[in-house]
Amino acid sequence: MTQISWNDLPYWGFNEEQLKQRPFWENAALDIIGLERNGEKVGVVADTGAGKTIIALLVVLQAAGERVLFLAPQRILADQHKTLLQRITGNTIKSRVITGETLCKNRVWDEGTDTVVFATPQVLQSAMRLNPNLLCGFRRIIFDEFHKASGRYSYVPIAKLATDLKLAILALSASPGTNEGKIESVMKNCGVTRLLRVDWQQAPKRLEDLVLAEPDQKIKEIDDLFNSLLEETTEKLEEIFESLGYKLERSNGYIAESKIQEAEKHLQALGPKTPAYFTAVSFIAEYNKLRHAYKTLVTESYETFDAYITERIEKDSSLAAHTIRANNNFKEIVKLVRGPHEEHPKVVKLIEVLDSMRRMSWRGIIFVAFKKTAFCLQEKLAKAGLETEILFGGKDKNVRRQKEILERLRRGQVSFIISTSVIEEGIAVPEVKAVVHYSMPASPISRIQRSGRTARVQSGNVVYVALNHFLDIARYWRTKTGVRKMKELIGAQPPRIRSPLRRRNKNREDKSQFLFSFMSP
Repeated sequence: MTQISWNDLPYWGFNEEQLKQRPFWENAALDIIGLERNGEKVGVVADTGAGKTIIALLVVLQAAGERVLFLAPQRILADQHKTLLQRITGNTIKSRVITGETLCKNRVWDEGTDTVVFATPQVLQSAMRLNPNLLCGFRRIIFDEFHKASGRYSYVPIAKLATDLKLAILALSASPGTNEGKIESVMKNCGVTRLLRVDWQQAPKRLEDLVLAEPDQKIKEIDDLFNSLLEETTEKLEEIFESLGYKLERSNGYIAESKIQEAEKHLQALGPKTPAYFTAVSFIAEYNKLRHAYKTLVTESYETFDAYITERIEKDSSLAAHTIRANNNFKEIVKLVRGPHEEHPKVVKLIEVLDSMRRMSWRGIIFVAFKKTAFCLQEKLAKAGLETEILFGGKDKNVRRQKEILERLRRGQVSFIISTSVIEEGIAVPEVKAVVHYSMPASPISRIQRSGRTARVQSGNVVYVALNHFLDIARYWRTKTGVRKMKELIGAQPPRIRSPLRRRNKNREDKSQFLFSFMSP
């Protein structure tokens, strides 16, 4: 591939507002190129909607003779990145997508005319087992959503080999971590030596609103029963662990998940497995099942709770599940849930919110934690005259189906999509006016990614629908605090090492900030 002038790029299908960002994208790409010439492997941190992928592709287009491997965590995301390259270049650059949906005979990694290969990391890692030299055919590797580079995720071994081969590495994320240790870890795992914060100063406004649903009498009654049930189990846990020489600590009357994990580590460190050990293991399983059931009922829906207890308690042959089933308080909870009752307060509030949005002709994405919740909401919203589509990942990640649903949203054929985490990370969705968090985000990173599906071109709204109960409210505030801390860490902390290549340009409206250099040269 010969070097392509950015001035000659046609940007098919980009509107006037989007094209106003070209100087911003190009300035950021120049910063990356400057750092790379100084031997850095750059991790780009930019808000959702800022154009991280476009910036990365501009860098690729300036590098003559490079074959590039562009990794994305989801099939649909890899497919969309290829489409974006075609639109930017007028389809003049040959590229290929290789994902789990690609037939084995078409998984060609070494076709010399392919300038860019877009792929999912799991498929690449599988191919590398058969051909350990596969990466030798590339000069650059790009890790999209590099905050995933931890534990056993495929980015970690791929990045290690890429570093050993001295490939150029570029990583992209809107949210690399909520603390310095996490950021340092994912940087090392991706071979990144320098973070580059790219500030999009003209980003559309994103307004947030917390809408509370008040617990009704049924929820209050179930809540009292669960509290009694959990207190019984907590006391059993405290007693058995005290006999094992370990004190469990409570917080607001409950044992936090982190404390349970610490207790499990203590158990594993014990010597021979005594009867008390097995009793403690069973009590922990009982406590975890009850806590999950409690949170599901409060924060999701009656139907999601019913599905959970059917699959994980009633059909479970373990001693923990048997003990729960035999408890009178649990029997009463099940009777109340399966008996006649009004709709769950959160569902009622969600219908009110979406009906208001429909009257204003808004389109939106509703995020939920579980597929069962999605199906439940779709049915109830349909009864209220609100048509929705469901978009899943996991075993249901058919890219063609996902693209069809997103196209229906773009054309206004459907106003709302109900989704799990499949579209929270980087996937290009049609401009929507609102993101609705029915299930509270599980982490600050998830909160940023999901909320970033709106306010990408025009101003947008983020609505959190929560039951006025500590289980729902606590997660809202915990993730909100985490996001604030991450922004303070990335945006406010002065850089440890300022690049000598950085040149001040008073004519630039958008300035990038060099941040950390955790890894030794």
